[in-house]
Parts: sequence; C-alpha cells; structure tokens
Amino acid sequence: MRHAARISEPKVLSETVRAIGSGDIDAILKVVAGQVETGQDLQNFCRRLLGQFRNLMVVKAGVSDTALLGVPESLLLDLRSQAELFSKEDLLRLFDAFLRVEADLRYATQVRFQLEMGLIELAQITRSGRWRRLLPISPGLQEAMRLMESVGMTGAWRVPRRPLRNRLRGVGYSRVKRSMCASP
Repeated sequence: MRHAARISEPKVLSETVRAIGSGDIDAILKVVAGQVETGQDLQNFCRRLLGQFRNLMVVKAGVSDTALLGVPESLLLDLRSQAELFSKEDLLRLFDAFLRVEADLRYATQVRFQLEMGLIELAQITRSGRWRRLLPISPGLQEAMRLMESVGMTGAWRVPRRPLRNRLRGVGYSRVKRSMCASP
C-alpha cells in the first residue's frame, strides 16, 4: 500500500497544484480526502506540496537542470505545464501563504480541517491575483494612488493621523479630488 502511494505521489501533487491553479475547491477536498483514506500523513503531504511549489518557482525562473530541482527528467515537462498556471508573483504569494499553512499544521488539533482551509485559501489567492491582472486601473485612480503613496498612505488598513485633506494640501487636494471623482 505504501509503495503504491509513493508511485502516485507526483500525480497527487500535480492534481493538487492544478486544483489550486483553477480554484477547483471540490478537487482540493477530494485530494485531501484521498490522502486521509489511504492513511497518509497530512503534515508530510503538506511538506511535499511545499516542495512542489518551490520546484514550480525554480522552473518558472528558467532553471531546467533536474539535479537542481531534485526531480527525474520524466517529471520536468509536467512541472513546466504546472508552472504555466501561475505568474511568478502568484507563486511567491502561494509559497509564502503555504509556509504559514505548514507552520499552522504543527499546532492544529484537526490537521485535516486546517489543511483543507489552507488549500482553499491558496486557491483564493490565485483567483484574486487573476482579477487584479484582468481589471484595468483608471488613470485617475492611478494618479490618486501615487499621490496617496507620496504622502505616506500606502495601506488601506492605516488610519491617517490627520485628515486626508490636510495631508494633501501640499500636493494639490483639488487635483486629487477631481481625478478620483472623474468618470472614466
């Protein structure tokens, strides 16, 4: 049984990556259920999947030396096709988020639930990344964002110490107001 699990490991990792890339929550939950049903250690599966994302980033960066990747030549083509599902930025965000998932699994009382929620979160990260690339930003909004950054307002979660109008006095408040209110 363990030998059969080893043979199918690249296939399971590939299915999981593809499910995350396409945002297929059903497929993600089926993969985790399959791991549980075959008696696999979910923390070990998480570590292998983290290694898979590392390999995807290395392939996306243009490295094709199988010795550096630590995978057989037969898997390189599949790794390339998986890497094409994501941008470099997506892979970096996914790797960072997956590091947090892996760390959270160490202290989880319900490892399966923690892993499922973490994988669903990864699928949402790729989905939100696609929307950011698809939606154009209007020139007025771009100008307002540049001006806000120039006065130190870089995060939406931060509350300015002074009203925005006072902070923008030196950079042309009326110009910012017009650009934010202008219709595209």
